[in-house]
Amino acid sequence: MLPEFVQNPDSHLFDIARIYLLLKNDAQMIKPMLDQLSKIVPVSFSTKHVGRHSQVQAAYSIVSALAVLLNSLLRVFDPFNPILTDETTYFCDEVIIQAELASCYRPIGSAYIPLCLIVVWAATDDIFQLAKIESLLADYQSDFAEVPWRCHAVWLGSTLNDHRMRIMSGKQSNGVATTPQDPNNVEEKGLAQSQSCCIL
Repeated sequence: MLPEFVQNPDSHLFDIARIYLLLKNDAQMIKPMLDQLSKIVPVSFSTKHVGRHSQVQAAYSIVSALAVLLNSLLRVFDPFNPILTDETTYFCDEVIIQAELASCYRPIGSAYIPLCLIVVWAATDDIFQLAKIESLLADYQSDFAEVPWRCHAVWLGSTLNDHRMRIMSGKQSNGVATTPQDPNNVEEKGLAQSQSCCIL
């Protein structure tokens, strides 16, 4: 349902809110397991502990990124909600931290990280988070040089911005995500805008 949520959030607000709460609860349950596994220093990367840590880290990062995505959709309709804003900051920070820590498992063991970074880049307006995310994306780009991660990030950011502009103008969603003509929230983040990139 995520592609449909992104392209046509108006029709799915109840489900977006419901699943967002589930993702937050999942993240809260996974975090203590991740923290516990992170305390054990591995002797070798071939140990079961390392494999388990990598799996739990991936689960936590992906759940956190999905929570950020749904949070961003909810903020389209409630942009001044301080709880949603604080939760955006928290989950973006968590993804950034895990992206840094997962670097030791590159390339295959952290292949999910660029997708998580795309979501948090589109979600945040914090200049310090943006600088860190862009640095990490540039670093991870070397693992999969053929994948245009930045293009995907701009597309998602543009789509969220399009929804914001539409809601502000009182228009209903037509179910099609497009790249807005207004470049705010995209070009200000320092990435070149693309008119032809779409991942969802």
